[in-house]
Amino acid sequence: GFVDGERQALILWDWKHGQSQRLTPEGFDCAHFAVGGMHIYYSGNVWRDVCPKTAGCYDYDVVSGNTQVCVAPGRLRIGDLVADDHQLIFLATDMMPYGNGTSYDFYRYDLQTGQTARIAGFEYSISSCVNSDARYGGGTTILLNEDTVYFTATVGYQTELFSLKAGKIEKAVPFQGAVSGFAITPEGFLITAITA
Repeated sequence: GFVDGERQALILWDWKHGQSQRLTPEGFDCAHFAVGGMHIYYSGNVWRDVCPKTAGCYDYDVVSGNTQVCVAPGRLRIGDLVADDHQLIFLATDMMPYGNGTSYDFYRYDLQTGQTARIAGFEYSISSCVNSDARYGGGTTILLNEDTVYFTATVGYQTELFSLKAGKIEKAVPFQGAVSGFAITPEGFLITAITA
């Protein structure tokens, strides 16, 4: 997009009827998206010559076809999004006091109230910024399971798995080693792939 001027559009494809609908306006660059129930949440912005560091976050209601603003553009730098049928959890920072080097905080957008609030801060880099020749830092970064957010973060030289529940962050597993991926079964079992 920096050289050719192309932007990441968000498209809703109705495979039953063979129809597509563009959800983002012309010139909008979609950075992240998540689906929760009948809502599609996405972040990004419209830009021309210089891509801004901050973005807006939006809620598209599939049933009504309406879009509303979760976070006004220009306020926060927004990272990953994860959602269920009543909320959106997203990573964001106001970039204070370190600019680009400021770690992301956790924010929650409540679908019922339409309110967005910061729910927890975190001092480490969320996701994996430590790659190896065996796994390349791949795998799930953030997952929402009922009222708990699970996420990976780089601590020292390895990636660890944490949980966020009721504003409290703690290690999700007691194992030593680098977490390269994780999943949760429908029964609630947490499965992790750890390089030890």
